[in-house]
Amino acid sequence: MIDETYLGTVCRHLTDEDLSAGFWQAHARRWARRTARLGTGRFLDAPVIELYIAAEAAGLPPSDGTPDDVVVHENILAAVLAAHAVLATVGRGHRPGAPGIGEAIGAIPPDVLRAESLKLTTKQVAWSNRTAFTRILAHLHHVEQDVDLRTVAALACGVQGHRTMLRTNPTGHGPEVGLWSPTYEFNRTACLARWRVERETT
Repeated sequence: MIDETYLGTVCRHLTDEDLSAGFWQAHARRWARRTARLGTGRFLDAPVIELYIAAEAAGLPPSDGTPDDVVVHENILAAVLAAHAVLATVGRGHRPGAPGIGEAIGAIPPDVLRAESLKLTTKQVAWSNRTAFTRILAHLHHVEQDVDLRTVAALACGVQGHRTMLRTNPTGHGPEVGLWSPTYEFNRTACLARWRVERETT
């Protein structure tokens, strides 16, 4: 089990305020297209110096973890910053209480995000495949609503190849008590949102 203190810190920040726009968004959009190298534990290829400069500029609290926690913390930072930057390109952003990342992606019209592509994304998320986040971030170019980035932070709360169970849930979405899985919650909400969209269009 990972130390979930930093996830709580980031989610509390995102509950109270949005990220500050700025130069860092161009860097974060570049990370969104680059998968990290195998074996690093990271999902996105975000250079560490760029990552911390961007986090400071955006107003996100810095990692305060031990060396054992730092990869998880940097995954959280990179995912939240990259998602925010991608959403900004389509006039969307972060809003507490907005749909979570899975619901927002599942609600993309089927003629834009085809069933086969969504299925591949959910499969990669389920196995914490290192390419999962670049796929998710690419899908964000097509969302039609704001996204609650607290759910992105939770989904990033892991490392390559390790499905994570969390003891706390500071996202405002999903189960409030007991162990829960952000990857399961992503897939559950994505599939449910897609089912609703298909039902409405048939």
